[in-house]
Amino acid sequence: MKNYNYHSFIDGFDQSCDLKKEQQSVRYYESDILRKINCSKEKQVSVNKYISDLSPKEKRRFLGLIKRFEHVKISYCFEEGMTRQYLIIA
Repeated sequence: MKNYNYHSFIDGFDQSCDLKKEQQSVRYYESDILRKINCSKEKQVSVNKYISDLSPKEKRRFLGLIKRFEHVKISYCFEEGMTRQYLIIA
């Protein structure tokens, strides 16, 4: 079993300490999300739909970095008769 060290300035999902690499990952995910939103007619993308194509390691990284996004926001959608879902909104 791996022994993970917790660093308060790094999210719990990602155990690396390279802040420059983390910032590059945030920019990569944000630009990819914005590109997907621009290609679709809606101004939002479901988090489940976005992470469905990612590997388990990429999913953990994405979910760990989600609170650092600056250009996109995460919202919670609940409508009567529909399932609850988290949405990425530009």
